Amino acid sequence: HHLRMARKAGVPEAQIAALALWRESPAFDARERAALALTEGVMACDVTDAVHAEAKRHFSDAEFVELSLTAAFYAMVSRMLDAMRVELDPDVREHSPRLR
Repeated sequence: HHLRMARKAGVPEAQIAALALWRESPAFDARERAALALTEGVMACDVTDAVHAEAKRHFSDAEFVELSLTAAFYAMVSRMLDAMRVELDPDVREHSPRLR
């Protein structure tokens, strides 16, 4: 679902293809890396001091709250879908690469 939305929003194919390896990929700039690191930290319930500081370098307080809240919301959604045993749609079940 989000793949279709990313393409519609104009996310470059290079970034879509490199998302699973965003830390090593030149497709992402420092600001995008900060957002991705914050997102992963929120999802893992482990926003380190370094991740927090880097995100604050690139984002205003309001942007930081919005990014954190969006990641936290999706963490809740994925946990609810898992608990409810909601299956992925057939056209996205075998998407590759599988993201963490």
